[in-house]
Amino acid sequence: MTMTEQPDWVRAYLLLGKDAGGDLVPILLDADGQMYALLRGADGTGTARTVRVNSSGELYALLKGASGVDVAVDASGYLTTVLKGIDGTSTLRTLLVDASGQAIMVPRGQSGNYLNVDASGFLTAVLKGVYDGTLTTIRVDTSGRIEAFLMDGDDQWGQSIRVGNADLAARLGGLSKYDWRGQVAFQNDFSHGAHSIYTSTSGAGAQIMVTPLYWHTGGYSLWLEGGSDASGYAYFYSGIGPSPSGKVGLAISFCVVNKPDYVRIMLLHETPTQLVYGDVRLDYDNEQIQYYNGSTNAWENAGDFDSYITPYIFNNLKLVIDSTGKTYERILYNSTALTPTTIALEEAAVAGTPRLYYEVWVYSHAGDTDAICVDNVILTVNEP
Repeated sequence: MTMTEQPDWVRAYLLLGKDAGGDLVPILLDADGQMYALLRGADGTGTARTVRVNSSGELYALLKGASGVDVAVDASGYLTTVLKGIDGTSTLRTLLVDASGQAIMVPRGQSGNYLNVDASGFLTAVLKGVYDGTLTTIRVDTSGRIEAFLMDGDDQWGQSIRVGNADLAARLGGLSKYDWRGQVAFQNDFSHGAHSIYTSTSGAGAQIMVTPLYWHTGGYSLWLEGGSDASGYAYFYSGIGPSPSGKVGLAISFCVVNKPDYVRIMLLHETPTQLVYGDVRLDYDNEQIQYYNGSTNAWENAGDFDSYITPYIFNNLKLVIDSTGKTYERILYNSTALTPTTIALEEAAVAGTPRLYYEVWVYSHAGDTDAICVDNVILTVNEP
């Protein structure tokens, strides 16, 4: 290559570079002797493209996403982006921001229902758990603590019974085995004698005594024998102070030494001004479970039963009343369950001593001294 003639005091150079084909080509200078170059880059298809500058010679770029869409830059030179997310139907949705540019999020569950955020920004949630295939709400107390209870399996009445720690302590080694509902407030099996009860009899030959002959638990029971004349009964009562619980229960177990006229239990809830009580008896001659109706002031048949006249089989009898609503709640006798919840209890105005107490009676037939043995007397409160 021929060099251009230059004065003797000038040393000239010709800069050469290889082009893409490997040939030598001159590198040019502008009129002021400044070297310049065309920057090239390969695009997404591998084609060489010229990298441009603006009128001030500043290099600039158009940013593009993988889809070929331009990435926007605002008038202040800030890169702006629209965030997108895929919803539950795989549809692309724009993610929103508020006036301060903060991302807005509305959390939703898999079912599509929204999760609540309160005015203080706390996320609130209703916890659910599956019970017998049904979604059930998990409760908390007023302090937000989750309530948890020990649960027994279904009892013989098909009821799932929850037990708190205090009730569990009362039940350990306790007498409540027939119906587990209600919290045990008092129990007695006469294994320590009969000194905590008041007793009364009527008629010749009537007697009440602790006996080791027949018993359900504890080695002893209470022998109740009605007299052969007069009113012909034997009964006892005991109890505790009043309960704030409206639904209370009384359960006894007993065996029949010889066939009585009636076996009767009463459950009484007394306030300073009012006495409310339920009254149930087993009529052995008619084999009927009867309750005393406070509205009609008469004994009425609640259902029939099969009697067991033997001292070697203990029967279970339980009465539950709603002393607040003044109605019967449940009557249980062995395998029979009755719910006379529309029947009114007896009530009376009193100026008495607040208490929750019970009475157990046996009535003899005229000319006989009929007896039963009572064991496992249990008072319960907070009945469902």
